[in-house]
Amino acid sequence: MDNGNTIEYYINNQEEAEKKCIEKNRFSRKFKNRIDNISPEEIRSAKDNHKPK
Repeated sequence: MDNGNTIEYYINNQEEAEKKCIEKNRFSRKFKNRIDNISPEEIRSAKDNHKPK
């Protein structure tokens, strides 16, 4: 590290990035589960709501 940053700074950034990545993955899994569990009725009503006038 010759740009003035210490190794501790780098390690802290890595840990922070990993936490954010884990949170994002957790959200993505919840979102995907929600999509997988949408009933056909919900899909039909959503399509009806978006018909052009």
